[in-house]
Amino acid sequence: MLSVFVGCAGDSSADNASRAPHSKASIVLLSDTSWRLIELRDADGTLLSIPERAPTLTFGSDDRVSGFGGVNRYFGSVALEGHDATSSTLDISRIGATRMAGSPELMKIESVFLTMLEEADAFSGNNAGELTLSIKGAFRARFVPDPAP
Repeated sequence: MLSVFVGCAGDSSADNASRAPHSKASIVLLSDTSWRLIELRDADGTLLSIPERAPTLTFGSDDRVSGFGGVNRYFGSVALEGHDATSSTLDISRIGATRMAGSPELMKIESVFLTMLEEADAFSGNNAGELTLSIKGAFRARFVPDPAP
């Protein structure tokens, strides 16, 4: 079973969400939730354009993740640990995906997205109900709840 998501309230903008002090904790279970990507940055911090059919991230109740990467469906394992209101760790591993081809632009988004998932080591939330993922303290992705998994 997935652990509790310990999120942080604060400014909903990605730049401030990753740097601002967090003033209020909110607790949400990630188990059986789905998220839609609204912001993605590559390894050098460049903001990438999100396609109309955005990548998704679903946390299952069985320590698994799955979703749509931009072209292909993917799946993997996840371990989450909520430490406190400002520090929660994440480890997504063993990602596999279908092997369909797409446009070069969509394949790039998918590659950056799946690499980011495997490298992400922390997660947090904000008062707007968004989920953010980071790598070594650097903001990389922001999601909103996706009602249609």
